[in-house]
Amino acid sequence: MCPFSALTLKKDGEVIELDDIQIVKEHVVPKLEFEAKKITSYDGIERVAKQYTDGKISIVDEECPGGCQTCYEVCPSGAITVPEKSDKGWETVPNVVVDEEKCIFCGSCDNGCPTGAIKLEITDVKTSGEFVEMFWEPLLERLKTLRWSEKEEQEE
Repeated sequence: MCPFSALTLKKDGEVIELDDIQIVKEHVVPKLEFEAKKITSYDGIERVAKQYTDGKISIVDEECPGGCQTCYEVCPSGAITVPEKSDKGWETVPNVVVDEEKCIFCGSCDNGCPTGAIKLEITDVKTSGEFVEMFWEPLLERLKTLRWSEKEEQEE
């Protein structure tokens, strides 16, 4: 589910095509679908990403110390901005703002945040075709929860 097709599956040095994997051949898991989305990172690099999921991102402003900018720097789609602080002491400005229209819900910000202030919730994994519910449903739940913030909560 890499948005940039940077990963390949190999066995004994040979690339394995997804259609050749037994659980795919037997329709145990559905076919993963994606939306191709043109994105621009914070440093102006443009490319096309594959968006396999939909989701929601929330920022717990009290947990974000501000000034770190890790989420901003790791976001491949330029969806995160760090607003400038107001010069008026009575005005509050959020530490981080996420544009969900630009977001590809890859989890880079959630995994990169050192305090866990950013929380990604995967609401849907785009799929099509037949599958075996008994196998796919638990796998789908794992795909939706393999994020830093949720892993921490599970360990508590």
